[in-house]
Amino acid sequence: MKTLKKQFRPITLLLAFVMLFQGCTVYKSASVTFDEAVRAETKVKLKTKNSETLKFNKLELEEGQYFGVKEINKDDAFNISKMEIVKTQIDENNIEVIKIKDKTMSTILPFAIPVVLFGILLGSVAIWY
Repeated sequence: MKTLKKQFRPITLLLAFVMLFQGCTVYKSASVTFDEAVRAETKVKLKTKNSETLKFNKLELEEGQYFGVKEINKDDAFNISKMEIVKTQIDENNIEVIKIKDKTMSTILPFAIPVVLFGILLGSVAIWY
């Protein structure tokens, strides 16, 4: 039974690391324009002039105004989860930086980080034995 526990320990650590990094979103370091962010149709992170950070699922342009679109889970009286779309008007003059989601890195990192950490863990265990 002890050997079985020793074999499961690294697997459980790997799964824990995978769950920790599962939902990470990586944003590109370069700032883009409002039009580029609307065309990208990906997650957007805005930084205002007073250092406030706003995150949206995407930006939309309607009648010359930019809106940040966010999907929020709402539970009703019967505990049925429903997605509600909330649009927030954005003041273009108050925005300092616009960053869009880096799809490639957001796909790679959730897998790469746990694999590297697992490799370090295995390396350190190999040193002890």
